[in-house]
Formats: sequence, structure tokens, C-alpha cells
Amino acid sequence: MLLALVLAAAALPRFVTGADVSSLPACERAGVTYAAAGGDPLAGMHAHGARMARIRVWHTPGDAAPESGPPGAIALARRARAAGLDVMLCLHYSDTWADPAHQSPPRAWAGLAARALEDSVRLWTRAVVGDCVRAGVTPSIVQVGNEITPGLLWPTGRLGGPDPRAARLACARLLRAAMRGVRQASPRTRVALHIDRGGDPATAERWFAERWADGVRPDVLALSYYPWWHGPLDSLSATLERLRRFDRPVLIAETAHPWTLAPGDATHNPVGEPWRDPDHFGATPQGQRAFLAALDARLRAAPAAMGWVYWEPLERSSPSRGSAWENCALIDTTGAWLPAWEVFGGRTPQAGPATAR
Repeated sequence: MLLALVLAAAALPRFVTGADVSSLPACERAGVTYAAAGGDPLAGMHAHGARMARIRVWHTPGDAAPESGPPGAIALARRARAAGLDVMLCLHYSDTWADPAHQSPPRAWAGLAARALEDSVRLWTRAVVGDCVRAGVTPSIVQVGNEITPGLLWPTGRLGGPDPRAARLACARLLRAAMRGVRQASPRTRVALHIDRGGDPATAERWFAERWADGVRPDVLALSYYPWWHGPLDSLSATLERLRRFDRPVLIAETAHPWTLAPGDATHNPVGEPWRDPDHFGATPQGQRAFLAALDARLRAAPAAMGWVYWEPLERSSPSRGSAWENCALIDTTGAWLPAWEVFGGRTPQAGPATAR
């Protein structure tokens, strides 16, 4: 089957667990320390069973986030590989966050005509992936665009609008250019398309069906799944079942669950009171662990699923840096690692009373 051929294309286990570690350099620069594996959180991740590090790449992020530019991302990838982790690159095609509400092109590409933009996408993608290869950190997966449900590189690649068909074709040309860039630099690297609809079976199926019809056929289908936004685990299972028709492995590229709803600093947290807990795990360390174990079990039982990636489990605030995600991280406010790490190695933890750290 084609699925088997795709899975054999790069040296990843059949089922992979990983974490997005993109903010680790910023945390360390702000004085955050980690109480595991001699203070090396990437080695600690590997020791707990994680096998992949997801790393975002912005085009020209500026001095505020140097770790997100290509040189910083490659440096982090080298650290991850030294810790025994495979590398997944997440190319945002922007100078800052790209998501369903924001898909702004890099300033360097402002005002380019459609064909020139396609060339820029291909050449930049090829350069970033090629630099990784030359640095000895060939990525196992490259995600071209981040949560691109509404398209990418607006307005050129924005889906919808007054002429939906023309928008689809423009988006398809950009995605094909990005995919060519990856494959020109590293033919064995798998290419992923990532949308934010892990709990929306109909939309996810329709979105990928449109890409297929437009000649955009990635190696991996990637989804975000956050239960407070995307619904219960049953909805995720339904999405996975609908996506089996594409005969591609499905990766949950982003997921998380809070271990507390209490703020750890003055920075606003997107997950707090009130919040939606559709499967009633609870915002405690044990509830977080139970959620991740249940997610892991669902995915291991799903024929198409290839694994999951936890979003920013190493986030933590410091006196010089606030964090909007510390209550969804997998470390507590003292730097101690929370029980959910046990799930990364495929060990289903025993249920027990919730204890706040």
C-alpha cells in the first residue's frame, strides 16, 4: 500500500511521540532552568520516551525571537539530534506567528507577484532544508505552513473570497512550490500539511479532498487537537476515521492539556477559567496525565495515526519573561517534571488522586 511506502520513506518509528520545543532557547535566555537529565531538557525528553522535536522556523523574526529564524532553528535542531531526537521543521512562511487568523507573508516578499512568490517559497524552503542537511540534522518531517486551514501567504494564497476556485489554485501552486523545495533539498524527508481541525471530521475531510483534487498530495496529514477548542476525543476519532480515505499517516502535530488553571505570572493565559473540558479530565497534574494517556491510546488504536506532538511542554515563566502557556506545560512552577511525561514512552500511567504541585 502507498501508506506503507510513505512510512518507510524516513527513519521514524511506526508510532512517534514528540514535543514542540521552539521556545526553549527563549526560556533559557530568560534564566529558566530544568530539573531533569543534568539540566538538559532535550535529553530529559528522550529519557522519558519522546523521539521527535518539532521546531518552528520564521523567515526574518528580528532580534525579539532570534531562535525562530533559520540559524537559530538549525542550532536547536542540532541540540535535539545530539539528544537522540528526530527533527520536524514547521515552516511558517512569515516573520511571526502563522495560524488560522494570521498568515502574513515575510516583509522580504511583500508585494511580489504570484509567480515570483512561488519561486521565493520554493527557494527559501530548499535553502532552509538544505542548510539542515549540511548541518547533519536532516529533518524527518517538514511541515509547509502552520495551521493553513484558510490558506497561507495572504492575500495570494488565501482560500475563499469572491473567486474560490482561483483562490484554491493559487494556494495549490504555493503549496506545490513549498513541497518541491523540500524534496529538492532532501528527497527522503516527508512533507506534511497541517490544519487546525482535529475535532471537525467533515471540514478536515473536505479540506484535504480539495488539496487532492488540486494536485497537492503530502506524505503526512497533520492536525491540531486541543480539546477545549476542538471537542471531545470521540470527535478526534471520527476525524481520523474520515481521513483514512487518503491513505496517508495522520500526525497530531499540536496538542496540550492544563495541569492547573491558576496563573503562574501576570501574563494572560489563553487556557483559564472558564474553560471547556469536554471529557472531564480536570485541570490537575493527574488530569493532564489521564488526558494524554487517553489520547495516546486512541491514536495507537487508529490505523492511520502515526503519533502526536505536545505543544511547548517546556514553557515556564521567569522574573524577566512571562509565559502564557506555563499552566499547559509539562513542568511545574519549580521546574519539576509532571506525571504526563510517563505517557511519552507508551506507558499508560495508573490512575490516582489528583495532586497539585
